[in-house]
Amino acid sequence: MTNEKKEFKIKITENGPYIVSGNIPLTEKIIVPKGKSYEFKNGRELPQSEEYALCRCGQSKNPPFCDGTHAKIGFVGTETASKDRYEERAELRGGPAVDLLDDHRCASARFCHREMGDAWELTEASDNEENRNEAIQAAKECPSGRITAVIKKREVIEPQLEPAIEIVQDPEKEVSAGIFVKGYIPIESADGEIYEIRNRVALCRCGQSKNKPFCDARHVETKYLDSNCKIVIIVGSLRKDSLNLQLAKAAESYLKNKVNIEILEYSEVPLLNQDYEYPAPEKVKEIRDKIKNADGIWFFTPEYNHFLPGVLKNLIDWLSRPVSPTEGQVLTGKPAAISGISPGMSGTGIAQDHLVTLLSFLNMDIMNLPRLTIPNAKQQLNQDEKLELTTSAPYLKKEADAFIEFIKNRKK
Repeated sequence: MTNEKKEFKIKITENGPYIVSGNIPLTEKIIVPKGKSYEFKNGRELPQSEEYALCRCGQSKNPPFCDGTHAKIGFVGTETASKDRYEERAELRGGPAVDLLDDHRCASARFCHREMGDAWELTEASDNEENRNEAIQAAKECPSGRITAVIKKREVIEPQLEPAIEIVQDPEKEVSAGIFVKGYIPIESADGEIYEIRNRVALCRCGQSKNKPFCDARHVETKYLDSNCKIVIIVGSLRKDSLNLQLAKAAESYLKNKVNIEILEYSEVPLLNQDYEYPAPEKVKEIRDKIKNADGIWFFTPEYNHFLPGVLKNLIDWLSRPVSPTEGQVLTGKPAAISGISPGMSGTGIAQDHLVTLLSFLNMDIMNLPRLTIPNAKQQLNQDEKLELTTSAPYLKKEADAFIEFIKNRKK
């Protein structure tokens, strides 16, 4: 375990990112089930560079790369992991034909699971040659290096891995996983000390591990997602049981594991009065910042008297005004989607058409199709008079997925 690649290095910065040097290949991998076991599939292509900084706080808007957010949020990335050698930390689990070393640094990647059992069960039953071979393979495929197989001559079995860094997604768990580091790449602590150089380790990138810098599977518990797509939902009603708010919450529930999404709270926004435009009220400033940082805006509007609600028009009026004498309004060029639900026959279609006219004038980038209009809302209410989408659910999901693609295409 001393095959150090001297030209490669990962440097941990104090309360900051991982600085990767040496032109180490960077890829995205996706964990997918294969029977009772798992395998990696290739994900999206990531840019390559001689040196790059990977996010460690979990809040970057440009994942997996650092964008400086750690400094803005006061991220504390104190390293707490032991620097003892693996053999000193690991527990030995004996078996008839193969032993297992286990240091309990689990990244919840689940490659230790095989068709005939997990690595520990197979080790205990390794007097059977097939179980022995499966136990060894399970240990070799553990990407965090938590477990290693040891044959009876005390030889530790390691796979041949080229130096690489993998950004991992785990759709089965609906989370983004850690950073898998392969091929004996040195990792330097913020204090300058080098961690034991190992063939396989998993680094934390959600910012929540209690064993930093290593992954401890906290990303599963915290439902960490590294999506760099941010959608803000604006509902044209302030009523707490509004049908359109309920529809927006259904969209939020569907998208929450795919993008960063937020339903905007704007009940405290005052009526627009240019006498108080500069400086704008604090609530207006807060909302403008959220709109500026969003990749897309999804409007859910009721229909009042064949028009959009006054509260929504007032909010848009505020957002349409220049931020300052030297900075323009925040809606220009923003991708927008529109949906609505009503008890009557219109499905808010007329209000949506008025909203399209307004947003087009403000130079928003509107996704005209698909656009969800749901009439006769009472047909989709349960016995508690709460919205329970039945026939309309597939159409909501279709618009949600289309809007994500619409936004991605605009960012290319």
